[in-house]
Amino acid sequence: MPKSLALAIPAYNEADGIHGFLNELDLYFKDWDGEVTFVVADDRSTDGMLDVLEELRPTIDAELKVVTTERNGGHGPTVLRAYREALATGAELTLQVDGDGQFDGRDIRRVAEDLANSGADVAIGARRQREDPWFRKVLTRLLRLFLQQRVGLRVRDPNCPLRAYRSQVLKVLLDLVPPDAAVPNVYLAILAERADLAVAELIVEHRERRGDAAQGTMWGKQQRKVMIPKRLLVFVWRALQECRAFLRTAQHADVVAAVAQARATRGTGESA
Repeated sequence: MPKSLALAIPAYNEADGIHGFLNELDLYFKDWDGEVTFVVADDRSTDGMLDVLEELRPTIDAELKVVTTERNGGHGPTVLRAYREALATGAELTLQVDGDGQFDGRDIRRVAEDLANSGADVAIGARRQREDPWFRKVLTRLLRLFLQQRVGLRVRDPNCPLRAYRSQVLKVLLDLVPPDAAVPNVYLAILAERADLAVAELIVEHRERRGDAAQGTMWGKQQRKVMIPKRLLVFVWRALQECRAFLRTAQHADVVAAVAQARATRGTGESA
């Protein structure tokens, strides 16, 4: 059974909630049978989050690695940076969860254990009930329908920011994802499907963002809860165009060969 685990945690302006979230993670992984590393990728936070992390460092058992992006690039590129920095630790398993703390430590541990103890290559959470504004729930449903129709994707929550990979497989898949992708987890779900990788889905609970602002800071300030933030609309349009281009590119022979490599990795890697 794989033992070492790296948690890839993208974060932006989470000073008010990340301390409690990482403390909870440390509690749930305290008895993990192997080295545990928390890798926080900071997307140029402006709220003192880095100071909070430094204060936290000596109080937790897990190793804490913090990296800061060269510029504020948004959620997608920060997720990719977190993945790559987590892989650089050499851990056998890589788990990704956002730094806003919208998942419980119990479920995060359960996703990691399911992957470690099974023959799966990927374990993806499926949110039972999203604690998000209505428009984000609608967009998630539309995305799922789009991917089901275009690529036959069977995953129920393809963009869920709680998932774990065998690191050998993740390395291959990441090389196929555009470096500035807006929705890298969607691309990884598509590639796992096309590679016929063994994907486990686990129903997980979802909660409001930890800290003072339940809706977070990524989409800017909202004057009225019923209004869809302009930044989110721009993001959705960009993500849709990206997905269409990615689906066309993913038919290329080089991509097919790389996906075959991921399939071969599954048969010879840690999951054997």
